[in-house]
Amino acid sequence: MNNLRRKLLLLNTNNRRLISTATIKPLPPPPTLNLPVTIKPPPQKQIINLRYANNPSELIIRIEKLARDQRLDLIIQLIKSSSIRVATISVWTELFKLLIQLNRQNLAYKLFLELKRRQIKPDLKFFHLYFHLISTAERSQKHFSLERLTSLWNQSQQSINNNNNNNTTTTPEDHQASIISLTNAYLNCLLHHGYHPEAFKIFNSLKTLDSSTLYQISRSLSGTKEDLQRARELIERFKKEDQEPSLLDLRTTLSLANLFLKSNDTSDHQYAADLIQERIGIQLADNPYKFWAKTKPQPILGHLSSSEKSDSSKTMIRFEPGQLTTLLRMLLKMNKFALVRRVWTQISTNPDLYLQRDTIDSTHCGLVMIAMGRCGAMDSVKGLLRWMIESGNKRLRPTGDTLDKAIQAAWQTEDVSGGISVLASLTQTHTELMEPEEIAQDGLVELIQKTRHLAPLTPSNRALATLLQAAGRAGKIAEIGRALEAVARFRSLPDPTPAAALAAPGAPKQTAPFGGPESSAEIERYWVDQFIWVLTDLLDKLLARNDRSKVFSDSQIEKFEDWRSLIDRSLASDPLASSLRSRIEVRAQERLDWRTLQSASPSRRPSSHSSSHSFSRVSSHRRSTSDYRRRE
Repeated sequence: MNNLRRKLLLLNTNNRRLISTATIKPLPPPPTLNLPVTIKPPPQKQIINLRYANNPSELIIRIEKLARDQRLDLIIQLIKSSSIRVATISVWTELFKLLIQLNRQNLAYKLFLELKRRQIKPDLKFFHLYFHLISTAERSQKHFSLERLTSLWNQSQQSINNNNNNNTTTTPEDHQASIISLTNAYLNCLLHHGYHPEAFKIFNSLKTLDSSTLYQISRSLSGTKEDLQRARELIERFKKEDQEPSLLDLRTTLSLANLFLKSNDTSDHQYAADLIQERIGIQLADNPYKFWAKTKPQPILGHLSSSEKSDSSKTMIRFEPGQLTTLLRMLLKMNKFALVRRVWTQISTNPDLYLQRDTIDSTHCGLVMIAMGRCGAMDSVKGLLRWMIESGNKRLRPTGDTLDKAIQAAWQTEDVSGGISVLASLTQTHTELMEPEEIAQDGLVELIQKTRHLAPLTPSNRALATLLQAAGRAGKIAEIGRALEAVARFRSLPDPTPAAALAAPGAPKQTAPFGGPESSAEIERYWVDQFIWVLTDLLDKLLARNDRSKVFSDSQIEKFEDWRSLIDRSLASDPLASSLRSRIEVRAQERLDWRTLQSASPSRRPSSHSSSHSFSRVSSHRRSTSDYRRRE
């Protein structure tokens, strides 16, 4: 026993010596990885315990709370789990409204089948909403086939008949209005998904309809010969029906007239002019250009007889929102410029008499300015600008588009001084661009000086390019130099087009009123090129004149030369301007060849040839700008 204790004590002593004499090496640290630290977002709160309702009103409140978080799945689960007495047809109607808001129209048919399985009878309001839902959905033969739409239409007709038999309080007029309203929604649904033959079949079988029904059909027509013939038949049909004189209202008339204006046949254009003439009661054929005369304005339809005064609502034209703009554009398309001014005189004098739920804005004024320019009335353009500013209305405040249209009128009238006056007034640079005598005689400048809180406008590339075109079209060397000085006050090179807008494949498109869709970036790029094209044209002609030193000072000539060199450097550094640069070089070479030919054979052309004739020559590229102007 003692020997055993002695051995254990010796073993313990040896272990202590080993531990004290050993060198313990520390462990190497773990390798560090430079990985990005990703912080997981906190889990979203999931609503698990749904609070069920005891009545339809309480259930609708639950649905509204879930709709704030866009929990459509829980809303559907809540409605399906509720009884028939709680989830009534009004609750299902609210559910279909949410499908439109959340853009989930593809679930509509499955939910409708669930509604039928629960033996809930849809009412008229539900079917009207259902057809509206289908008309807002994307085209899909899978979810919205013609067979499904026809089945829904038949079920809606059964619902109307049952409702009429059970409800004794509904009047025949209300019942008829409900049928027409549902029919319009169904026709809109068919036309939206491309089932035009079925829509026309139902339309021809209708016994009662209203102006909205006819308008829906007119919007579905295109510019083909078949559709134009169909439009003529519609017009002749509803012209002859004296018992329904309000069906062919102004909205439908403008829609059908615009359809004929899209055609390339001049006879169709004349038919549109005759249609508008018959509707608004103004002679379009014999309508010469006349300046505004300060006469007492009369209604558009002329003097009303004693019998017509009793019911003037049927004879007086009233423009709803958008209709006045459409009418002005169509009259410009038909070159009825004097008529635009006549209509504008009456409407601007008493807008409450003609406008319903709409007001005159700067867009209307811009269209009227185009007509004034075509009539050669630049003074009327200035008068209209003064009227806009004096009104004090924000909707009539001049904008950049207003400045573009006013300078376009100066281009049409070849009134360079008037264009510079408008440019200097709206940009509030009259002290730099106009002489003191001109400022004292210009009423627009005086009004600008007196008006407070009117911010100066920044001219666009289009406005400056159009002003240069007006100077070149007028052909007077002094006005050309003045226009160049005015443009140099704002910029030497055009504002570049945003590269992001050009590169974006899904850039938003702007649909021209009488043309195809065009992106805003393409239009901006066009005016960038047009600015350089016209500017180089005028500078090259000025610098090529032998008598330039007699017209301009040495500092002006040096400024023009530096300006021309700056444009060359800009074109060389811009990859998007390669085609424009080549056209400018071709034009310069053609002029050089022409001068060489003239110097070799001076007898061909009189030696007294002045550049006023050369400035009046408008190139074919410059004429292409009229395409953009006609669309506005």
